[in-house]
Amino acid sequence: MDYSEFMQLAQIQAEKKGISYIFEKEANFVETGYGRKAAENIFKRFAIITRYFNAVENVDTSVELFGEKLSMPILPSALSRLTDITDKPIHKIAAASKALSIMTFIGVSGEQLIGEIASIGVPTVKIMKPYRDFEKMKSMVLEANKHKITAIGVDIDLSFGKKSADRLFYQNDFSPKKADQIFELVKMAEMPFIIKGILSVEDAIIAKEIGCKAIIVTNHGNMTIDYLVQPIEVLPRIREAIDNEMKIIVEGGITRGSDIFKCLALGADAVCVGRMTWIGLIVNEVEGVVDIFNILNDELKRYMQSTGAKNLKGINSSMLFERNFIID
Repeated sequence: MDYSEFMQLAQIQAEKKGISYIFEKEANFVETGYGRKAAENIFKRFAIITRYFNAVENVDTSVELFGEKLSMPILPSALSRLTDITDKPIHKIAAASKALSIMTFIGVSGEQLIGEIASIGVPTVKIMKPYRDFEKMKSMVLEANKHKITAIGVDIDLSFGKKSADRLFYQNDFSPKKADQIFELVKMAEMPFIIKGILSVEDAIIAKEIGCKAIIVTNHGNMTIDYLVQPIEVLPRIREAIDNEMKIIVEGGITRGSDIFKCLALGADAVCVGRMTWIGLIVNEVEGVVDIFNILNDELKRYMQSTGAKNLKGINSSMLFERNFIID
């Protein structure tokens, strides 16, 4: 099954189950919906420059994160609200991640599942919400320590606002977190700490200063406030500011191997994909996630071959041309 067939089947399956909101543009926006429109178009600004005299047949897409060697730089986002797709969705994403030799992420839906997921034998990352109850966050860090998971982190961008078609989040449960509070969690954690929701050089530098080992550059699917910058718009300046002192994972609007290539060229070490994980689950559960991730990785490989990038470190911004207009 190729990409287009996979997407068609996903839409059919979603309609059968009455959960086609992932394909509905009005289902994910705040205010004017500008952010969602921008997310759909931002990758079109960047064209890929080939280098056929330097083309290579064999490429290596492996990457090391937090001491784990992964087969590809494509990771599942920390998803929630998945039980309308299948039973035990977090377990199935973890099983797919294990089969792919990558790491899995646990979001709010998996807060009681850290031990179960870790026992599957897959590198596991827990992303907490910025709970108003700070003691709850500390207890989650202790739970992560107990199960010796790969990394733990916190969203910092879900403290304000509510998207127009919100089906999940309860903003009264969340509150802004200061650097000293996050630093307390970093010190408690016996594994690398991640900040998710970074969109500025200033926040990235603070994350580095308080000892974080990685950041996830994302605007949370344009779910928080309108007119946010898109992750790849700020990615190059963030990478320049922190150099190689932290890993950078990018999330948001990534649906093709070309998108992944562009993120890596602009400074990312890896990407998280939410929608594509969702689509894999609905098409064929564990096997569906494995299949769509392999499709994306095969697409990435083709771009690496045609630009002469033997491995991920060989991908750089000279392989991109930024247009000042968008071609639909």
